[in-house]
Amino acid sequence: LMFHVPVGATGPHGCMVGGTFVPPQWRKRELATIGMTQACRRLLPSWGRISLHVNEANKAAVRVYEKVGFRPCADYRLALPHASPD
Repeated sequence: LMFHVPVGATGPHGCMVGGTFVPPQWRKRELATIGMTQACRRLLPSWGRISLHVNEANKAAVRVYEKVGFRPCADYRLALPHASPD
């Protein structure tokens, strides 16, 4: 396995990809860029729009996504419930 990107949620407004991964021994070879480009070419005709969430601190991932053509459109904040005390 050199590149992995699962398709998650799908709906009338497009699909979402996530969990993009290139094993450490295959990094720095443009495989993420090539893989995302090919994934988008296959997904866009069926879904029309592809979205994803990326940790903005992961500069390498942000560079790949921007190189492929993704653009920031909204901030996303994750909120988790606290466990209720017993």
